[in-house]
Amino acid sequence: MVSGKSKEMRGAKSSGASNGPPWPLDGEPQQVAARQYGPGKVTGGPGSVMPQRLLLRVPEACEMCAIGKTKGYELVASGVWPSIHIGAAVRVPLDGLTAWLEEQLEDQD
Repeated sequence: MVSGKSKEMRGAKSSGASNGPPWPLDGEPQQVAARQYGPGKVTGGPGSVMPQRLLLRVPEACEMCAIGKTKGYELVASGVWPSIHIGAAVRVPLDGLTAWLEEQLEDQD
């Protein structure tokens, strides 16, 4: 027996989630995620903003640079990215990452 839903509705997601960008295409990005990295990181509630962090986790640094985590860990292990070890935790200093990115841009010119 066929359900009461039309063909279009059977394939649609019921959660209302979209695969598109998290902001309207005709406007500015909105504070939609509980986790955004970099300056003025959104921490949760509307309008709540935390000061910029000095140390990043490797996956956070990777996301900021739009590269994969495996490549990020390779860059840390090879010493290309500056890193700090605090116990078992590995952190990438934001200033060091920014300096590395600027160096990469200068080398391309």
